[in-house]
Amino acid sequence: MDQASRIIIQPPVYGAFKKIINNSGNHVVYNYMLEQDDVYAIDFDNLKDTLSKQKVSALIFCNPHNPTGNVWSYADINQLASILNEKNVMLLCDEIFADLVYTPYRFVSILNLKEDDLSNVIIFNSVSKSFNLPGLVGSYAIIPNEVVRQKITRTI
Repeated sequence: MDQASRIIIQPPVYGAFKKIINNSGNHVVYNYMLEQDDVYAIDFDNLKDTLSKQKVSALIFCNPHNPTGNVWSYADINQLASILNEKNVMLLCDEIFADLVYTPYRFVSILNLKEDDLSNVIIFNSVSKSFNLPGLVGSYAIIPNEVVRQKITRTI
């Protein structure tokens, strides 16, 4: 991503995302989640409208969602990835709460998408949440697209 990129977050959302975007010289774009009876959903119509009007580089996606606890279905993540792929927008997926999903819900990783749908996806995770190790400073990224992976590897 180039400097001064526009990056979408979907409030309510983990507060550090906005701070990180702003502190890196980029611009926050909001796609507020829909809420009805304490159940949250992605506003796909507004997302499509936003992407048709603005050049956006990426969308940060919490899967499962922080702070709502929403566990996304395969249909949700598939629709999101399809919309973003159409506009060549990176999907930056935070899956740090993946192990903290309880019955009757089932976590569905972005990695369950078809390989073609993973070209603009980066998945971030860490063992710190699952194993209650907040002092452990370590995380990892899964970058399915070899070209994107090499570009990021050269940058870091």
